[in-house]
Amino acid sequence: MTPHEQKLIPAAAAFRKALLAWFARHQRPLPWRTEVSAYRTVVSELMCQQTQIATALPYFERWVARWPDFQSLARAQEADVLAAWAGLGYYTRARNLLALAQQVAGRPEPRTAAAWKDFKGVGPYTAAAIASIAFREPVAVVDGNVVRVLARIGGVKEKFKDSTTAAKSFTSLANALVDPKRPGDHNQAMMELGATVCTPKNPKCSDCPLASNCESFSQGTVLNFPVKASKTKVEPLFLYYAAIETQSGYLVNKRPEMGVWAGLYDFPFVESKVPLSEEVVLLEFQKRFPSTQNVTWKKD
Repeated sequence: MTPHEQKLIPAAAAFRKALLAWFARHQRPLPWRTEVSAYRTVVSELMCQQTQIATALPYFERWVARWPDFQSLARAQEADVLAAWAGLGYYTRARNLLALAQQVAGRPEPRTAAAWKDFKGVGPYTAAAIASIAFREPVAVVDGNVVRVLARIGGVKEKFKDSTTAAKSFTSLANALVDPKRPGDHNQAMMELGATVCTPKNPKCSDCPLASNCESFSQGTVLNFPVKASKTKVEPLFLYYAAIETQSGYLVNKRPEMGVWAGLYDFPFVESKVPLSEEVVLLEFQKRFPSTQNVTWKKD
């Protein structure tokens, strides 16, 4: 075991007791907590991936009102599902949710994280959340919030190149700490603690139920954890769009089924890795759409 595992695992019982007592007092009244089911857990987890809970809440309420279970969602048209998702972004999540419903409907719901991971779009984190919350399987959820909490408590100096690497590194410890009797509450408490108290910036350490055993808090180094490797250099990409009006309406382009905004519609555009002058952009559009060579272009 690593040094931080040697410290935390023997104290697992006290860790769980303090965490769950805090959660009972401070948890947010979220709709997927007040009424628990595998379906509502799946919808909430996919919606809240890369989307803030406050943003996802009204979408969740409208979604479950329209499609309250896997069976009703499985009968939905993809266009309707994408329209209901509009504004949340990352539309692959909506397609994966529809595909998952079509596979689950009409059969017994899987009860383990291993079984849920067989579905497209359901990774280790989402599978563990579904299995622990809906079916009480004692398996830990490890997302960015959980990584941050455990890294700070243990004062873990290991560098992580990305979130996936960090999650794998902490999975063993998280599984050892998860409460076997209340795994769903435990996992939600860990995520809640990271989201509301042990935040990336300005953490509220005085409100933390685990502060007395937190290595980084005792050393005054909370903001140094988790330790991240150097950021990958981001290459700029310039997109120049045109709203091209014809007698029958505006030209739109359906994007490929793979890649950014897969299968969605947008206006025609020119893509470049370097900035282009207005003249070059116009020439590129005229090459792609010869019928526009004699039209009047307006810059907005």
